Amino acid sequence: MPIDPASERPLYPLSAVAHGKVDWFVNPKTGSPFSFSSIRRFHARGIRGVRLEAIRMGDTLVTSEAALRRFVERMSEAGIPVGEAGNPNGVADDGTAAYLAKVGL
Repeated sequence: MPIDPASERPLYPLSAVAHGKVDWFVNPKTGSPFSFSSIRRFHARGIRGVRLEAIRMGDTLVTSEAALRRFVERMSEAGIPVGEAGNPNGVADDGTAAYLAKVGL
């Protein structure tokens, strides 16, 4: 469901979300807001197919509180914890695995 700028208010620039403007959307592991790069990644690539909805207004990407809630709900339905560290897209990195095996971890 795309964001409807006429009915979904307020709209927040992605940078404002990263600066804690939406106080409940924080990394559960740290209790602090997600970094801007994480918020941008949630929109651009998503996590295991779940993407944060955002629209472009001028040169700024904005999202809504409703879109953030839908993102969290879809993550929960998919069984993906928000704030999951490590490999957000499930892509294997054989180089890292080989290195860890080599050093005995």
